[in-house]
Amino acid sequence: MKKIIIITLSILVLILVAGIIDTYRFFNDKSPIFILKTTEFKDGGTKFYYGPGYELIDWNILSYDDKKDQSFNYTKKELRIIPFFITDYSPNEIDTKTFEVEYE
Repeated sequence: MKKIIIITLSILVLILVAGIIDTYRFFNDKSPIFILKTTEFKDGGTKFYYGPGYELIDWNILSYDDKKDQSFNYTKKELRIIPFFITDYSPNEIDTKTFEVEYE
């Protein structure tokens, strides 16, 4: 029983360390290391990085400004931890008020 507890705690510590390293790298514009799966959408280049127990999202949603007659991107970096993963993605349902706007 003691071995099971030690093994379980060791695995949890390793996952925590991997998450801290990946989060640090991600928010400093470097590629995460301990990623299990990556998904990219063609809405402007949004990337989802799935690690063990966490999700890193590099939002990049393409839009168009009719007043300036110019396209721009909504951008934001976000961390989500289990159980707060996005299960259904729709650019029209995302609240972009907290996103940065970058004109091309």
